[in-house]
Amino acid sequence: MPWSRTPSYQAITLLRRHSRECRGLETREYLVAVERRMVELIDLERREAQDRAAAIHQAAE
Repeated sequence: MPWSRTPSYQAITLLRRHSRECRGLETREYLVAVERRMVELIDLERREAQDRAAAIHQAAE
């Protein structure tokens, strides 16, 4: 897997984009927005891992 496809690199890229979108917010609002986005990214990563595991399991059958 190329480094640009690793979940951690993608998360950093998405957070940078999200940060630019939130420039006008107060600090507390910004931190809440970043925390919400991190939770979304973690959920996405978990779903992707489950999908890969299911695909591997199906291929093994």
